[in-house]
Amino acid sequence: MSEKRLLGWEPTEVHEHEYDAGGKLVRTIVTRETEWDDLERAKFEGLSIYESRLCECGLHESVAQSDPDMEIELPICPVCAGLQKQLRILGDKDDRALKALGENPPSSAALPSDGRRIYLRPKVSSDDSDA
Repeated sequence: MSEKRLLGWEPTEVHEHEYDAGGKLVRTIVTRETEWDDLERAKFEGLSIYESRLCECGLHESVAQSDPDMEIELPICPVCAGLQKQLRILGDKDDRALKALGENPPSSAALPSDGRRIYLRPKVSSDDSDA
């Protein structure tokens, strides 16, 4: 969708009717204004070029590489931290289980990760269970 269509523009249509000698409608030719004119194509190309130069952080390379006032912060999400910790613990247990199976375990051997799904849910405190 072009920017002008997004902003509410609707194409203009011109209907030209052709009639035969008896006055019967033979055909109608509809000419519609094009949505993608040169200006819209140029804006879309410019947006594509701009987006191709965005860093993973979401900033454009011209800002990310040159702004001296940029300061890196390292926020820590407790949920992500807990999940990463749990994945390390599970990975360590999986490694030990694989070592216990020997050097070439059969493909039919049950692994601790088989069917594993990880869900996040709120902890139930002892106060909540009394209610």
